[in-house]
Amino acid sequence: MDNYSLSIGVIVIKDSKVLLVKHNYGSANGKYLNPGGFLKDGELPEEAAVREVFEETGIKISPVGMIAVRCRSNEWYMVFKADYVEGEPCKNAEENDEAVFMDCLLYTSPSPRDI
Repeated sequence: MDNYSLSIGVIVIKDSKVLLVKHNYGSANGKYLNPGGFLKDGELPEEAAVREVFEETGIKISPVGMIAVRCRSNEWYMVFKADYVEGEPCKNAEENDEAVFMDCLLYTSPSPRDI
């Protein structure tokens, strides 16, 4: 059973491209988002990250750390960075019409000598 007050999102980078899914329902219909979803009862956030990315994209990942969290009095949302392990992105027609690695601009901090 899904726990609708506990959710995760996952950022997966491969070859300077980020894994995104194009949602096919709700307020995000037609928009590209990072994969993610709700935790199942008794599931750890890292386990949900692995499961959700695989269910939505067919990609196997390995979470490396939490990069953001949003908390309210009765719910939370965690975002994990994960290493790409294997697989080719494929859509999950139930939730998305496309799963793809898209070009992204990776931010790098300026060197102290550049400031």
